Amino acid sequence: MDTLSLGSDSKALLWLVKIALWKEQPTSPASIVDWRTLMELAEKHGVLAMVLDAIDQFPQSRRPPFDILMNGIGRLSFIESMYDKHRKVIRSLSHFYHHYGIKMMVLKGYGLSMNYPKPNHRPTGDIDTFHFGQWREADACVHDRLGIEIDNSHHHHTVFGYQGVTVENHYDFLNVHSRKSNVEFEKVLKSLAVEDKAIKDEEMENVFYPSPNFNALFIVRHSAGNFCAAGIILRQVLDWLLFVKKYHDKVDWEMVYRMYRKFNLVRYVNSLNAIGIQYLGFDAKWFPEYEKDKCLVERILKDMLNPKFKGKENGSLMNGVFVKLRRWWQNRWKLKITTSESLSSVFLYGVYSKLLKPAHFRD
Repeated sequence: MDTLSLGSDSKALLWLVKIALWKEQPTSPASIVDWRTLMELAEKHGVLAMVLDAIDQFPQSRRPPFDILMNGIGRLSFIESMYDKHRKVIRSLSHFYHHYGIKMMVLKGYGLSMNYPKPNHRPTGDIDTFHFGQWREADACVHDRLGIEIDNSHHHHTVFGYQGVTVENHYDFLNVHSRKSNVEFEKVLKSLAVEDKAIKDEEMENVFYPSPNFNALFIVRHSAGNFCAAGIILRQVLDWLLFVKKYHDKVDWEMVYRMYRKFNLVRYVNSLNAIGIQYLGFDAKWFPEYEKDKCLVERILKDMLNPKFKGKENGSLMNGVFVKLRRWWQNRWKLKITTSESLSSVFLYGVYSKLLKPAHFRD
């Protein structure tokens, strides 16, 4: 890690996450110059709770100042309480759907949290669901039986609020209008998102999770999209790495890598794997053999921890368009390692997608 030109805070963040993952005893630390900045960086990357888990293994003399530590513990309490709330909402919503004969698969966040050393230390956001082709029936039940309004203005899912949590009900996994290649990729995902391949929750009735083959494709494709847009955070990389750690022997890697090659995702996913192995202590035996590209790995890692493009939208339409164009131009190199399409095709499909749903042009 010493040869990587990262700031001391970024190096310390990777070091602390590694300690939390493997319960290592802190030995020779990266130089932690500013605990306050480090804690802010950890929260931005969705790993504040993990950093606190690492700090818990420090002797008293090496912990952050009292006020900074107490603020972090307060944030940790909020993360844990929100996780508990999401679990209760998932249980309640699945029970409601079960009453009407509608099965519910939970995508992304909550399901992936169960691969973490402490699941409730992964921050939660929206609840993403899929109903095995019954999305209209699911929305109709929510609207007609509960009187909850459904937002249909998004591309591949509807949105509603349930017990104080935002729920995204997916009828597609990808926005099939934003990339030409998403149409074919979506068909493959749909073929894998069937009940007999899904994983049943052991405690909650009527709750399913995607199969390992589905997640091996979906997690990478989803994170690649974020990578090319606003960028990815460390938590998203950990979502992938911890999934592989748990399910590596249940994935059909030959089929999965065939898809990666077809859609030009190989260099991207290999770089994520390398970050895990080289900087976060993951065992190489959990990952398929891959061609190493040290320069690309370091470029992705530096872009994640210290992004070159820092333009922000101020709420106006013109500013939003300008920032998006600048970001798209700055991120051309990312598109070249995550899509099989030409840059012009990606641009034109992206504009077309926004025009189809103008209410969310700023998204």
